[in-house]
Amino acid sequence: MTFNKELLEEIGLTKAEINVYLALLELGSSTTGPIVEKSRASSSKIYEILDKLIQKGLVSYIIQEGIKHFEAADPKRILDYLQEKQSKLQEQTQEIKAMLPELELKKTLSKYKSEATIYKGIKGMQTAFKELLKGPKSTNYVFVVGEMDERLNDFFKKLYVERAARGIRTKTIFSEAGRGYYESRKGTPLFEGKVIGTTTSPATINIYGTKVNMRMGTSKDVLCVMIDNKELAESFLEQFDALWNQDVTVGQGFEAFEREWRALFDELKPGESYDALGAAFGIAENEEKFVSFFKSLHQERIKRGIKSRLLFKPGALNVVQKYGMQELYTKDLQSKIIPIESKFPVEIFTGKDRAILLVQKKEPVTITIKNKDVAHSFQQHFDHLWNQKVHTFEGFEQATSFFTNILTDLKAGEEYFVINGNYGGNQQILKFFKTYHPQRRNRGIRANFLFNQNIKPFLSKLALAPCRVKFLPTEFQSPLQITFYKQKLYISVWSSNPIGFLIEQQEVVDAFKAYYEMLWRQAK
Repeated sequence: MTFNKELLEEIGLTKAEINVYLALLELGSSTTGPIVEKSRASSSKIYEILDKLIQKGLVSYIIQEGIKHFEAADPKRILDYLQEKQSKLQEQTQEIKAMLPELELKKTLSKYKSEATIYKGIKGMQTAFKELLKGPKSTNYVFVVGEMDERLNDFFKKLYVERAARGIRTKTIFSEAGRGYYESRKGTPLFEGKVIGTTTSPATINIYGTKVNMRMGTSKDVLCVMIDNKELAESFLEQFDALWNQDVTVGQGFEAFEREWRALFDELKPGESYDALGAAFGIAENEEKFVSFFKSLHQERIKRGIKSRLLFKPGALNVVQKYGMQELYTKDLQSKIIPIESKFPVEIFTGKDRAILLVQKKEPVTITIKNKDVAHSFQQHFDHLWNQKVHTFEGFEQATSFFTNILTDLKAGEEYFVINGNYGGNQQILKFFKTYHPQRRNRGIRANFLFNQNIKPFLSKLALAPCRVKFLPTEFQSPLQITFYKQKLYISVWSSNPIGFLIEQQEVVDAFKAYYEMLWRQAK
């Protein structure tokens, strides 16, 4: 096979370096004389060539009796050298990508050299923004505001106030790094802002009428390029509008979801409400993190005076009880249980013409849809489930969820009623009520029991107080139990696979209340 020297050239070796390296492979350890003779390299450049090969890791040397002896590295070192070049190339590629916005900006500016004015330093920047405000009154569009040092922030905070005093509206898009500036400007008159977390820019663009001001750098080296050109202003305004009006955004992690619900809360006034369909607390391995997150959410909700309606997944209320969050989930909040078992790991928030979909994985994914029709469609689905008068629950977790809901629906001193209280011989149901009643007692909720006779042996094991208790005649013995309070009536069938039927209608509750009173008078 013919040796392909050109391939070595293509990976970055010169012809002289190739010849010297090949000569050393054959010579072994050698002084410069034999290397020059065999490689036919110039004797005046042999040390320069060897030095370059040493830098590339292809040659090494030792000194014996004051004379350098050179030796070629293992040929496999050529592969290492090639991989190092590839790594370096990847680094350079990323550096070039980072430089591209600035290079593209330079190319764009080249079209407007005769119309561009450059301002340097703080004084120059102040002059640039004074110039920007001259001309017919218009809206000032700004994007994307990211990190700033304190001196720049002070200047722009005052500038927003000055614009408002002149009757100039300002619409600003902030990156997540600029959220603090957004929060500090929210009270400024004639100001609108949005935080779009995935958006960044090497320059902050200000558009006012036909003028465009591009600001770059910190207060120490700030640079402003001012261009008065209608075509350019319209081009940048299109970019602004595309960002401002985008319908769908996707974020990952708890911070992304926090951005979205904060944005939703910013749009809601005290007394207004949002709804959540499929409320839950993530996956088991990440439950504590979801609990901590939703604690923070509801603390903020209560602080802002925002109301909510939640349709919980079966079992989710158990988590509320487990972490002692009842107060957070009852203050200005109504809740119900979704009457279907769902493995769909998505919670849907609706409010103010937007829908926020939270995919509850270990690292949650947030999909925000700012579209009135889509949000309305989700809202209709929520309202349909919320307004259903009859629901069916099947399986242990679903069938017992009604009783967990009692703990959040009723306050201390309020009461519910039970006809034919029993456990149907189902030990899992009995175990559930052994843990349920202490929670009810701690909440101060009163219970009125007309028990089935088969409960008598277990009464000492049930912490029933505060309560009233009587027993029905033996002919009433069956696994069917009726529980009711306020406008809710629940029929349980405590079989091996429990079933529950929830009816939300006052007339039905009133009828069973009369039936309860009749049985109470007859019971012992």
